[in-house]
Amino acid sequence: MIQRHFRVVGKKIGEVLPSRRGRFNDHQDSPTSYAAGNPRTAVMEVSYHLGLPINPAGFVLWAVRLDRLTLVDLTSAAECAEWGTSLAELGEDPPSPGCLKVARRLRNAKTVVHGFVYPSVRDRPDGVCVVLFLEHARDLIAVEPAEEDLVDVVLALREQELSSGQRRSIKRDAEGKGGPT
Repeated sequence: MIQRHFRVVGKKIGEVLPSRRGRFNDHQDSPTSYAAGNPRTAVMEVSYHLGLPINPAGFVLWAVRLDRLTLVDLTSAAECAEWGTSLAELGEDPPSPGCLKVARRLRNAKTVVHGFVYPSVRDRPDGVCVVLFLEHARDLIAVEPAEEDLVDVVLALREQELSSGQRRSIKRDAEGKGGPT
């Protein structure tokens, strides 16, 4: 069963949806939007694209409901192969030209496809994101403030980063003190 509820981090509702450039669209395509399968993935994706951790005071976490959309699930190798791509190609960083090609194939399919779900590049292995083709989907997308608190999500991520950084530092220190010099 394909996921239907996603999260996106943005400033105002009008700024949540259109994106002119990304992994699966460029300035030649119609506006596309991206959302994440959970708040953690949304924060990780937006922080990466901003180049720094987001400040929760300047953003809002939005819930995006896609109940009426036709979405393709590109989280499996079999479905990827059906559309002429692979999980490896979708996860390349920087994105391969194949990302634009598969998005255009789906966008121009004979049967209307509103978008597709794919594995998150920033929140591996479990995070997922969705690409929405706004020329097909805009009027079918429901966006409302999310129930989760953005501050809590950001703090949990920062605490996790700090904890893993501290673990690496402790391990390095232990390895350096392990024997006679």
